[in-house]
Amino acid sequence: MNKEILNTAEVAELVHAEPSTVANVALRGELPAASIGKGYIFFRKDVLRYGREKVERDTTERLAKRNPHAAGILAEIKQPERWQHGRRARPSPALPAVPQREAA
Repeated sequence: MNKEILNTAEVAELVHAEPSTVANVALRGELPAASIGKGYIFFRKDVLRYGREKVERDTTERLAKRNPHAAGILAEIKQPERWQHGRRARPSPALPAVPQREAA
C-alpha cells in the first residue's frame, strides 16, 4: 500500500533508519515535515526526493575524495534542491539602489 502521508515510524521503515534519526532530520529542517502533536507527518514524495538528493550529494562527496575533477563536473551537472522550512529556497530579490545625497 503506497500511502501519500507517512508518520515517523513509517518513514523510518521506508528508509531503513531508526525513528529517532528520522525525527532528528525533520527537526533540523533537512526533511520537510509538519509537526502534529508529539510527532511528525511527511509526504511520501518529499521523503523520496530527500533520499534521492542525499544519494547524489554523498556520491559527489565520495567522487571528490577520489577524483576532484570528476566530482566538480558532476556537481555542475546536477545541483540538489535546497529546502528551507519545508519549501524550496528561492533567491533573494534584488534591492533597489539607495539614492545618494549631494554634499552640502
